[in-house]
Amino acid sequence: TFSKFFDPLIRDYHSADKNSKHVTDWDASDVGDNGVLDVTELGLDELSMRVRVGRNLTSFNLPGMMSKEERIDFEQTILKAFDVLIGMPEYGGKGY
Repeated sequence: TFSKFFDPLIRDYHSADKNSKHVTDWDASDVGDNGVLDVTELGLDELSMRVRVGRNLTSFNLPGMMSKEERIDFEQTILKAFDVLIGMPEYGGKGY
């Protein structure tokens, strides 16, 4: 592994103690209204988010090697996954 090389660099960059352990907390329930932040209430314009998919699905080539037909199949596959996420109250949103 590369931990012998990268761990000291990362700890130095983040001023982290050698024994510290990163804990990821995805609970956003205390942000905004139960995890939903309406930035317009803060006087900001609506935001738009772009999601970049940088890795391939195992049944598809990497984007640079996809044919037009494969790109269409890929999009239809991803749109099904987005429909599932959009239908979940904790994600929601719209796909364009």
